[in-house]
Amino acid sequence: MITIEVIGAPRLEEAIRRLQSKLKSLKSPMSEIGTSLTNLIEDCFDNEQTPSGEPWHPLKESTKRYKAKHGGSKILQSKDSNTYESINSIADDHSVVVGVNAFSKEGYPYPLVHQFGKNARPFFPITKEGNLTSGVEEEIYSILEDYLKEFAD
Repeated sequence: MITIEVIGAPRLEEAIRRLQSKLKSLKSPMSEIGTSLTNLIEDCFDNEQTPSGEPWHPLKESTKRYKAKHGGSKILQSKDSNTYESINSIADDHSVVVGVNAFSKEGYPYPLVHQFGKNARPFFPITKEGNLTSGVEEEIYSILEDYLKEFAD
């Protein structure tokens, strides 16, 4: 398992602390955040673009020929690929984990290479430095704020 921790989001941390003081369990907001992030990742695969909307590098001609012969046409997806199918989130009372749990049979971390490699095709809304990409922090904050408004004193 590969873990990447998001850093540099003090506004989110503060909103979570405020919400924790009002709720015993954060499972509902964490689950909603997980759903929002998995939807964003799925959109990246479906639209073949980064979380910020930039198109992924196109396939090489040799890859296009291979896909034409063996099935599949979308970037980072093939009939043998399990990357798209492994997009998931798990929420509990205190946190949410969002990830793509796909490795080759030999244990090669394809999603990590696609996210951060030389010819990256990022799909996860974080930078190499571990920061959330543009707009994602605001989306998560909006979800937390909705819960905070609901439980306002």
